[in-house]
Amino acid sequence: MNSAIGGQKTSQHILGCAADIRAINKSPDDLMLYIIGSDIKYDQLIREFDSWVHISITNDPSAKPRMQKLIIDKDGTRAYS
Repeated sequence: MNSAIGGQKTSQHILGCAADIRAINKSPDDLMLYIIGSDIKYDQLIREFDSWVHISITNDPSAKPRMQKLIIDKDGTRAYS
């Protein structure tokens, strides 16, 4: 099913460890900053195409979350700052 929408075979979505989210009356940047400022221990937080935020957690309970913040858009992938 994930491949039907262009997703990767190794996606955390398949494991139930990721979600793409939007918030009513909040921009993707607002949502990114809210999550960054929270106590959520995410593995990856990605602003994708300035349309939604991807958030994932590790599927290994003993693994330390990377707390990786990225942007993915037409220009490629880079650190979120």
